[in-house]
Amino acid sequence: ASMSLFAAVPRGDNLFSYRFSEVMGCGAIPVVYADGWVFPYRKELVDPETYAVVIPEAEVNSTVEVLAKISPEKRSHMRRKALEVYEQYFEDAAGTLQGVIDSLELSHTLRVKRNAT
Repeated sequence: ASMSLFAAVPRGDNLFSYRFSEVMGCGAIPVVYADGWVFPYRKELVDPETYAVVIPEAEVNSTVEVLAKISPEKRSHMRRKALEVYEQYFEDAAGTLQGVIDSLELSHTLRVKRNAT
């Protein structure tokens, strides 16, 4: 098991970085430093606020203060959720594809509901 509670995920060449899934797979909470970062999958499917921390690039120096404000209980929940999301959607190609399918199905369901009202 990982000893790290949090792990930095700076942006790569694009707004996504392979570090994101690696951090989650180690059971750490991803701390994303990337303005305009778009999380994989719909928020309604997997809410990133339940397993990740986003810090604007210009506020990188506030990292210690931001992370210190997260209670031990919430940190524990976030670590479990990060690992759960990793195992469900990032661990292998089948999970990644399932995440795409789940997101598309959710999009369709939400669109149908919206059109029905």
